[in-house]
Amino acid sequence: MFTRQAIASMPLGESTPLNQVLLQAPGVVQDSHGQLHVRGDHANLQYRIDGIILPESISGFGQTLDTRLIHSMSLLTGALPAQYGLRTAGVIDIRTRSGARLGNGGSIGVTAGSHGTLEPWLSLHGHSGRWSWFFSGDYLKNDLGIENPVPTRAAIHDKTWQGKGFGELSYLLNDSARISVLAGVTNNRLQIPDNPDQVPAYTLAGVNDYPSSILNERQRELTRFAIVSLQGKLGATDYQIAAGQRYSQVDFTPDAIGDLIYNGVASNVGRSNRASTLQADFATPLGSSNTLRYGVYADFQRGVQDNSSLVFPTDASGNPSSNVPISITDNNRLSARTTSLYVQDQWSASDALTLNGGLRYDRIGGYLGESQLSPRLGMVYEVDDDWTLHAGYARYFTPPATELIAATDLALFQGTTNALPTDVNTNARAMRSNYYDLGVQWRPSAQLTLGLDAYLSQARNLLDEGQFGTALIFSDFNLPLRPQPGASSSAPTGRTVRCAPISTWPATPPRASRWPRASTTSRPMSWPLSPATGSRWTTRSATRRRVAPVTACTMAPRWASTIFMARVCAPASPTPKPCPRISSSI
Repeated sequence: MFTRQAIASMPLGESTPLNQVLLQAPGVVQDSHGQLHVRGDHANLQYRIDGIILPESISGFGQTLDTRLIHSMSLLTGALPAQYGLRTAGVIDIRTRSGARLGNGGSIGVTAGSHGTLEPWLSLHGHSGRWSWFFSGDYLKNDLGIENPVPTRAAIHDKTWQGKGFGELSYLLNDSARISVLAGVTNNRLQIPDNPDQVPAYTLAGVNDYPSSILNERQRELTRFAIVSLQGKLGATDYQIAAGQRYSQVDFTPDAIGDLIYNGVASNVGRSNRASTLQADFATPLGSSNTLRYGVYADFQRGVQDNSSLVFPTDASGNPSSNVPISITDNNRLSARTTSLYVQDQWSASDALTLNGGLRYDRIGGYLGESQLSPRLGMVYEVDDDWTLHAGYARYFTPPATELIAATDLALFQGTTNALPTDVNTNARAMRSNYYDLGVQWRPSAQLTLGLDAYLSQARNLLDEGQFGTALIFSDFNLPLRPQPGASSSAPTGRTVRCAPISTWPATPPRASRWPRASTTSRPMSWPLSPATGSRWTTRSATRRRVAPVTACTMAPRWASTIFMARVCAPASPTPKPCPRISSSI
């Protein structure tokens, strides 16, 4: 658990970004785009504020929540109870600061640092009678918004402006019930950094010289949410009922000339998603040793995708047939519904042994219809005051994030420099997995806790995220391309490994990219690696893959504050071989 005191003791104190706080937890690493990976999973994180699920926003580079609103924060991983579902790589449970606890007052300050960093911030809190409130806001500006693609101290075209605000207003109805309103807003603007001295791959009519160091790509990320919750006690039953709405939007503005001559496509991409949610959780004690928990979650999401692209026409061999671009518009609308029910029983069999069993049902509908009934079972045994053992099993159902689904009409781009392979699976399906967890904790002193955890995840329809096209916006897709079994594993060296059989990717000629490890082309960049084997390296979204009809493992060693993703391939076997995962923590 991260307490307020633990956060304040960090070098940046309350100005520490939320992802940097979470990086202190065991098994958490960060990639070059700032996304967190818990136990080797790609994203798949759920945020809860005072027990209320915060609907996901469209992935971007900026932070959505401010650390100053946190009173305490826990990261839940492993085989989770039935009340947690949909996003299960990690549950980030945030308890907010309250004016009722803090009293009347506030603080104001500014944080400054290298790369032109300047961050003024403000927080206010207080209470009066039955009312209490807490508000915070900050504005961040610096010259290194995204990881620098070249090994220089100063990045080219990499400024960012990020503003965040959060507020909570509570009213105590009586001694056993209160109503609260939570709201937040985030507005991030970023420049996409340039990689100088790149060689153009295409010729654009009327353009003779356009250095890659003067490109002007930009991205804007906007998130707004508001939640009304009722918490209380009815008889012996504790309850919490919440209704909310979240709006998220990402807009990518290309450099039309530069993207065309270096990538062959310049896409003006806009995505927005509006989610309306309803959540109800209940806990009823059954005697002195059992607690029954049950609840429901439902949401309705509507997404809008606007894509206007400039591309070059190509001949039958895939070579440009003209240096005059054509415009293609690919706009889409989609909607989706999610319904979840759960019931679980926590049984204190003795003072030392606690058992937790439950069932969860999840169903998604709209762009696709899938459902699953998921059993959960967990055990915690306190050997003595210093030693604790735990074990658990969970069946997980992880649908693709609605806000990341890219509904693209592939036929529109056939015969252009933005053509995709016709066998690409664009219909991402829900990932289904069996998760086993076994661990031990030892507390030799009040200040030190040592933990060792082993876990195994066997996944089908493995979900991943990639950036397809020049826009640095993530989209969900399945690995492998066809539903097949897979497995995940990691080792105590700090590396994470994910294994899954994949299909052969088509060969494509190399394309110029401004990112040394992150392709900005519209399809995988592939070129021969070994004439003897005919295998290829494919670069896409900070991931480098050697491609063949193989069983693939993603290895992610953490180097300093970044993560490098490499996909290493071995000869395919009829049956995937699961690898054990072991992690340790201090």
